[in-house]
Amino acid sequence: MMRVDPAHDLAMLVLATCFSVAPAAWAQAPEETTLAVPAFSLTFSSSFVAEELRLWEKEGLKVTISTVPGVAGANAVLAGSVDFTLTSAATLVRGGTRGQQLLAIAQLMDRAPTEIVLRKDVAEKAGFTPGLPIAKRAQMLRGKRIAVDSVNSINHIILKYVARKAGIDPEKDLTVTPMQPPNMIAALKSGAIDGLSMSVPWPVMATREGIALTLVSIPRGDIPEMTPFAFILLVTRPGFCDTKASVCRKLVAGYRQALGVIHDKPAEATGALRKKFDKIDPAVLAEAFELARAAASRTLRVNEAGIKRAFDFQVDAGAMSADEKLPPLAGFYTNKFVQ
Repeated sequence: MMRVDPAHDLAMLVLATCFSVAPAAWAQAPEETTLAVPAFSLTFSSSFVAEELRLWEKEGLKVTISTVPGVAGANAVLAGSVDFTLTSAATLVRGGTRGQQLLAIAQLMDRAPTEIVLRKDVAEKAGFTPGLPIAKRAQMLRGKRIAVDSVNSINHIILKYVARKAGIDPEKDLTVTPMQPPNMIAALKSGAIDGLSMSVPWPVMATREGIALTLVSIPRGDIPEMTPFAFILLVTRPGFCDTKASVCRKLVAGYRQALGVIHDKPAEATGALRKKFDKIDPAVLAEAFELARAAASRTLRVNEAGIKRAFDFQVDAGAMSADEKLPPLAGFYTNKFVQ
């Protein structure tokens, strides 16, 4: 009679179980990708909400986020250092006309949550009063030191655009100081700068602390021609999604869920954002979040008219020449992954 060895049978059972579940475990291993975010601001709320609520993890995607200031994120994608970045249609178009082609696969914001504020004493000395026409307010920028997140970022180009509306040469009549947004508030308080052009929450923080007055606010309707505008796009290298379609699909799916939370569950979104913006007063965050929320896309569809508007806007701002040839707009984007 064959002798039964219980220990041997148990070992074989464990081994068989490992082999039977291993393929399933391997199949469930998340794909990985990298994303560059240009600045620490509520412009990128959907990224922070998706990260904090682990929405990409639920899609089977691990996303490593890094902060790469301004247009450097687009350059990092072109160089292959990161897979994706968030950028404006202005940067997308400017690069495309100069042989640096990127591809937008989703639109995350339909307008700019950017405000220009001046230090309170500077604004009052210039004669600021609420209700002044935009051209009058913009004239107060002449000779001022204004902080932006990065040279030629969308916040910088908006500053140029507003200055030119008042007949100010932004290259000669303004001093532009690039710095990281959290440092702008300290620079305002110390008098190192006279104002800032930045997306929320930083302008809201400055005005709520009583150290600045709002000169121009796009989210509050001061520049109506900039609404709608393809403000924040999710972009990658042409061809990347041909070989990594699953990554692109999962990344967009996570953003869709995050934007759904922002629009339909604002309290949950704000709670997630407090973990990132934990040094900001809750009242500031609440006000700034509503401005960013109003700009957030519901469809994620890239708007071709918004891309064309970005070209015209840059020409008006002096950031591009009207003589520059705009490639066919269809080559700038795809809505394949937002269907």
